[in-house]
Amino acid sequence: MPQLISDAERLEALLESAPDAILELDSHGRISLVNHMVEQLFGYTRQQLLGQTIEVLVPQALRAAHKQHRAQYLHHPGTRPMGSGLQLEARRKDGSHFPVEISLSPVKSASGIYVTAIIRDITDRKSAEQRQHEYEQRFRLMIEAVKDYAIFMLDPDGTVATWNTGAQRIKQYAAEEIIGKHFSIFYPPEERDTKPATVLDLVRRAGKFEEEGWRVRRNGTAFWASVVITAVRSPAGELVGFSKVTRDLTERKQSEDQLRDLREKYVQELELRNRDSEQANQLKTEFLANMSHELRSPLHTIIGFSELLAEETDKLLSDKQKRFLGHIHDDSLHLLDLINDLLDLSKIEAGRLELRREPFNILPVVEEALLSISPRTTEKSLQVRTNISSSVRISADPLRFKQILHNLLGNAVKFTPEGGKISVEAVTSDGFARISISDTGIGIPSDLQQAVFEKFYQVNATNKGNAAGTGLGLAITKRLVEEHGGNIWIESQPGRGSSFRFTIPLDPSL
Repeated sequence: MPQLISDAERLEALLESAPDAILELDSHGRISLVNHMVEQLFGYTRQQLLGQTIEVLVPQALRAAHKQHRAQYLHHPGTRPMGSGLQLEARRKDGSHFPVEISLSPVKSASGIYVTAIIRDITDRKSAEQRQHEYEQRFRLMIEAVKDYAIFMLDPDGTVATWNTGAQRIKQYAAEEIIGKHFSIFYPPEERDTKPATVLDLVRRAGKFEEEGWRVRRNGTAFWASVVITAVRSPAGELVGFSKVTRDLTERKQSEDQLRDLREKYVQELELRNRDSEQANQLKTEFLANMSHELRSPLHTIIGFSELLAEETDKLLSDKQKRFLGHIHDDSLHLLDLINDLLDLSKIEAGRLELRREPFNILPVVEEALLSISPRTTEKSLQVRTNISSSVRISADPLRFKQILHNLLGNAVKFTPEGGKISVEAVTSDGFARISISDTGIGIPSDLQQAVFEKFYQVNATNKGNAAGTGLGLAITKRLVEEHGGNIWIESQPGRGSSFRFTIPLDPSL
């Protein structure tokens, strides 16, 4: 008969057989329990670790900041799963560092709060990610160096989904002009109704199509092209699109002359628009406000298909193609951020911004915003402090309120030097919540404090050494606050930091 064991023995066996390092901390950060994998991973014996504070496993340079983070966590304990986006390192007994993922789970007992930490060594994965990043960089440089090839992706129905520099040079379409249109536009008019569909049917069956033939540029002129179209399928065999490579085999001089004519046409159009700047600006605002869906939808298509290809084509795509997809995905996300800023400002100026107000507690939203910037605050060793009552409830659009927080917190991180401090506070008065985001950064002179809320104004234009942005973040923030019926202002001194303060109406039902 099998030997019976107690529940305690069974749990101990389970703990010791776990593939990850598991340890338990008391409310003072002292190690009270470890499993065998902790000894193996860090090089300490169990007796050497028990009773020590967790900082013994933290790199020396990060220990002071870690104590602050530990205190903040115990103040608001919660479960944090593996892979939560934090870039973490641990320290072995021999002093070597290695990257880790850590899962935290608080446990309340009669003797206080204990925290269970599961630690996973991700050295191998980080090395693989670094190699992948190097491959992507080399691929991106190679693609940019090859200007004589148009390389892009089609959706399963033949719609253009991506666009590279070579494609713009050869076919003369800018990305925003062609993405979302059917590739039959590249064929001579007499072939457009039949040949493109026939070609895609052939590729679906055979997997690949190659030919030389006439194609048409944006301006209607024809060129002789070498074309290769390949079917792209998921591991399950489902068709997800086509890759298309086109080479211009006509005389280079003809292409250069046509591109020069196109540039001259754009210059002439720009000169005409500049004759009446106020009218042009109004037309721009109306256009962007009306074209929100048309601008965002093609980018979401690019992002979605690049993510789908990256996730589902491990064996189908070459390393070169994977790096190309990564480049497409990253640039699309950056472009989407820029378009979103422009569209938000245009909607506000055109009076078309719709706020979806609802009552909610601001503390969870603030904590979520702080979590999103934690990689940057950790990188700069910034101390972040909050002083917000859990009873502060406002009436606002949650998405726009979060956007306000992200803009202000992002500026605080950007302009606060390493080792500085950021604080977020909230008080209530006269029917409003007053939220303050303060930092110990470079500060803003009094004569420039109103200018920072103007469109396209950049603080770094007078404070060298900080990364430039679009100059729209604070302008959008001010307008969003005012759309809610609140106000925003600055209290700042150069060299002593800044405090951005704004008001939002409280929940009227309270």
